[in-house]
Amino acid sequence: CQHETLSLRWNYVRSLETTKMGLEAAHMRCLVSLIRQTIGALDAQVWDSLDVNTDVRRISFSGPVGSTSKIVESVALSLINYELDAAIWFAIQQQMMDEITADFTLLEVTPVRQLMDILMFSNTHPYGEVPSAKSIQEIELTDLLQFHSTYFRPNNCQVNACVPEEGTTTQKSISDHFGEWQKRIVPNSSIQRPALTRETRLSWIEDESAEQEPQVQMAHVLRLKDGDDDFWIHQCIALLL
Repeated sequence: CQHETLSLRWNYVRSLETTKMGLEAAHMRCLVSLIRQTIGALDAQVWDSLDVNTDVRRISFSGPVGSTSKIVESVALSLINYELDAAIWFAIQQQMMDEITADFTLLEVTPVRQLMDILMFSNTHPYGEVPSAKSIQEIELTDLLQFHSTYFRPNNCQVNACVPEEGTTTQKSISDHFGEWQKRIVPNSSIQRPALTRETRLSWIEDESAEQEPQVQMAHVLRLKDGDDDFWIHQCIALLL
């Protein structure tokens, strides 16, 4: 094994103000920026050696053997403290607004997934709304801090590490550093979810690239709550389907 990986994934039911579309993406970008600063301050070469992948609820770091033990403390400190300041948020906010102006969407939002959300929930429902330059501009520093404090807790997070078999020291380091992370109740969404229906709806999307790269998207409403014992099982099955 020439590489090892540290990944974290959170699970929560979205409950966002409709004027704050893009908040999830903004939060994760800020978290990555904080982690990059913390690791870079210790050893810039370590950060440069990492392959970092994210979505709004997941972040993973892949690098050469030994890299996990070098970054785990920085990742834990950035995550637990989330010491975000106005300068970091201003730079990321401008970056996101520029993306929307140029591409009409954010890097975290795939056009097909965005369209599926609109078709399932409608554009008047928070899940179906599209982030805009205006909604990004309305996000304040306090919104990001509150969002992190509310939804990014250890009791709704899975921490996975893929390290060599002899990496027991790394495993202990993960347990020690993340052990200071305090649990807190993560609220369920108060937003009304779409009603169940027997109706089958089909939507056809024609595109010039369809012949070269055909794609099929299917969606089904699942009544899941993050407190259910089998939530993770159902969610994984839904992702596989």
